[in-house]
Amino acid sequence: MTVGYGPLLRRDGPPPAARNNTLLQVAASMGLLITDDDGHWANGIALQGFPSDQANGFDPCGTGSNAVKVEGGDIALPEFGPVQVYFAETCTARVVGPDDQWFTTRATQGLAGTEEAAVENVLATGGAVPANPHLTDGNLNQLHGGTATNPVEGLALLEEQIGGTKKGGIIHATPATVSYWSWYRLIQEPTRQGELYTLSGTPVVCGYGYIGDTPDGSSGSLNSTEDWAFATGPVKIWREPAITIYPGTYREALNRNTNNLTYRAERTYVVAWDGVLQAGVLIDRATKP
Repeated sequence: MTVGYGPLLRRDGPPPAARNNTLLQVAASMGLLITDDDGHWANGIALQGFPSDQANGFDPCGTGSNAVKVEGGDIALPEFGPVQVYFAETCTARVVGPDDQWFTTRATQGLAGTEEAAVENVLATGGAVPANPHLTDGNLNQLHGGTATNPVEGLALLEEQIGGTKKGGIIHATPATVSYWSWYRLIQEPTRQGELYTLSGTPVVCGYGYIGDTPDGSSGSLNSTEDWAFATGPVKIWREPAITIYPGTYREALNRNTNNLTYRAERTYVVAWDGVLQAGVLIDRATKP
């Protein structure tokens, strides 16, 4: 047996793992993850949505109301401010040494594996920009009177809300809720690797950033078997194409009082949807259908 002497060998652990079925992945699959737009979007977005109207029929040979074309409805212009999502990495300078590339790589890996949940939380609660429109704000349509229902009925209510718009939408839920929907066979096998759909074809976001989220101003807390799930229209996300490391130099990163180095991997986002559909239901997984 060989016995080693001296300090333990330092090696990186496995980096945070990116996951499937995220809001970013669903937006990308719908062509709504934007990374090549005019950079002024980082100042914020006034989102010009489409009218909430549905397609109408017209009888060109008829008389009366069916022979009159209606005018388009109002167009909402909700405003969304940007958010910087970041991951900080701090270590003593004596450990890092003069070559800090491995250290900045760690910060980049940390953000790449965790940014999805931060983006989901911005959509759900506003996160670091709580003034932004978000799923749990005062405009939320709380289905079932805001009281808890079983997983099957909860999903049915959300699907019906999307169906009522006569347009496609997205369902947002926590991992625990998605697990129960799968157990009840309400979610079909992915048609493409890593994507979840309901039996009607509605994409499902399994959002770590939705865990524990409740409507603004709600009293009390969720019990261990409860979570909110939501239905929206398509979500459009603007994102910087690359992660940036701040500060830019070793000298700027070094705190000479503590002899520590801190680097932050950052990326700017704007997360937006038109707000026409904003429905949520409280699901109690312990309640049987």
